[in-house]
Amino acid sequence: MSRRTNHHPVVGEARMRVRYAETDQMGVVYHANYFVWFEIGRVELLRQLGFAYRDMEQKDGYGIAVIDARCRYKAPARYDDEVIVRTHLKYIRESLVQFEYELVRADGGGRHHAHRGRSRNEESTSAGKVHERVPGSDGS
Repeated sequence: MSRRTNHHPVVGEARMRVRYAETDQMGVVYHANYFVWFEIGRVELLRQLGFAYRDMEQKDGYGIAVIDARCRYKAPARYDDEVIVRTHLKYIRESLVQFEYELVRADGGGRHHAHRGRSRNEESTSAGKVHERVPGSDGS
């Protein structure tokens, strides 16, 4: 994988259905749950690329900590909607990885953009020390 993914975009998809427990009294998804869904998308994308969080933490002794996360709320998702989280690996630079997210409702072929987000993640040991580079960031 190259340091920059602009030429060969890396995108993963995760589908889920909005559960009642994820909504407020009006049946609209509670705003913090979008970050949980972004994490699901990020973990699934990494799994598709051959990196399992569990292995990174248990066997290799490091993880990828979120250091910045943002979400732009556009159109609400509601109870029982099927949603798709599209996760884009935007770039890798030394110990920093940036993901971008697009959450859409599955009805209408994904045309209804619900939310967009991004996270910046930094590789670190379980003790909180930052690694010098993320695996694969050197082109291997």
